Amino acid sequence: MGSFIAAVCQVSAGADPHEAAVRAARAGAGLVVLPAFCLEAFLGCPPAASYGTVPAAGSPQGTEGSPPGEADPGGRTAPGREELLGLAASVAREAGCHLVAGTVFVPAGEGGGRRQVAWLLSPEGGLIGEQGQTHTTAEEEAAGRLEADRLEVFRVLGVGIGLLVGLDVWVPEVARILTLEGATVLVAPLALPAPYSEARQIAGVWQIVQQNQVFGLEACLVGEWGGVPYAGRSAVTAPCEAVGDASGFVVRAPVPDRPLTVLGGIDLEARRRAVESYDILGAMNTRLYRQVFPMAYLGRRRRVAAGPTRRPLGGGEPR
Repeated sequence: MGSFIAAVCQVSAGADPHEAAVRAARAGAGLVVLPAFCLEAFLGCPPAASYGTVPAAGSPQGTEGSPPGEADPGGRTAPGREELLGLAASVAREAGCHLVAGTVFVPAGEGGGRRQVAWLLSPEGGLIGEQGQTHTTAEEEAAGRLEADRLEVFRVLGVGIGLLVGLDVWVPEVARILTLEGATVLVAPLALPAPYSEARQIAGVWQIVQQNQVFGLEACLVGEWGGVPYAGRSAVTAPCEAVGDASGFVVRAPVPDRPLTVLGGIDLEARRRAVESYDILGAMNTRLYRQVFPMAYLGRRRRVAAGPTRRPLGGGEPR
């Protein structure tokens, strides 16, 4: 088994994403990850014009504003899918490496609904795959945020890559399904409201990496966008048994509030040894899952249909 270098870019809201991606590629990264909403922020579009709410943790939350796509008082409108995809493609081409271009909101369905998606692009700027957010809060659904109904794994650089969008980072079933479908690397572009929370990070990507014995890449937006400060420590994560100090962090940004890029190795041989020492997936209780999960999801759909019941936590993760 081989390995490659991955880069997670901690980008300031409004900064040019080309610069961070190019620096990472020149440092040897074969896969570069940008944070959520960095493309819209670079284009100068305020959150209210794009989404009608202030996004947090990769999901739009905050005070209600104008409907998605309407102009804000300054006359600016939400960028369209083609404009955003064109920008993402130009970043991938200039960097000359595989790129996860953060997350964006695109029109979906009828009646003005929008869906948060992540894109994986080739070094030539071609779209390899798109993954939509599969879990939303009742508040998000009431605001017209549409869920995707499919999880896909995309194979590049000799590994399967799964994309975690918005709230999906904190839904353990999503990571487990992607792992069972062949993902070795789970990628999470994030935008987490300040202040930074160590507990929230551990409860997100770090936790699902340990649960599934895969690698995790999380890239965090920093700085202020639309009057909301964002903070986070971007990281490359691996099973604790595959990391020398057993922390589970291959590398992590030293600070949560300034732009920087961290690079870490995706060591497939080290992961193989970790799985051999204790195969978590081999111990799954599938008989219990068949009994519990269908009814659990049916109950959730009923609660969503009944409408909002409470506001989510600031990061969008469940209590």
